[in-house]
Amino acid sequence: MDAPPPARRLDHSIAFNAGAELGLLLKQVNEWAIVLATPNRWESKVRVGDVLSAVDGRPVLLEDYEVMFQLVVEAKLRRTPYTLTFRRAPFHRGWLQCHTR
Repeated sequence: MDAPPPARRLDHSIAFNAGAELGLLLKQVNEWAIVLATPNRWESKVRVGDVLSAVDGRPVLLEDYEVMFQLVVEAKLRRTPYTLTFRRAPFHRGWLQCHTR
């Protein structure tokens, strides 16, 4: 049985200066905040389809969207730097072969 991939490969954090704008376009899908667009300078850290998973180290994947949104707003309004962590969206490479029955 294969071991699960290390968390560092699934989660990517971005540090923001105090009061800095996100520069990301997030969309609410059910209770998740999914990235719809990202600046080119962050392509290596955040991709379209990734999900916001933590705000300043506090997990938000299982929180209500309103709670998660409020945490982001509070972090942005503080006078200290803040960190957002994004969970990598599933992706695959290569070809999928279909077998006939």
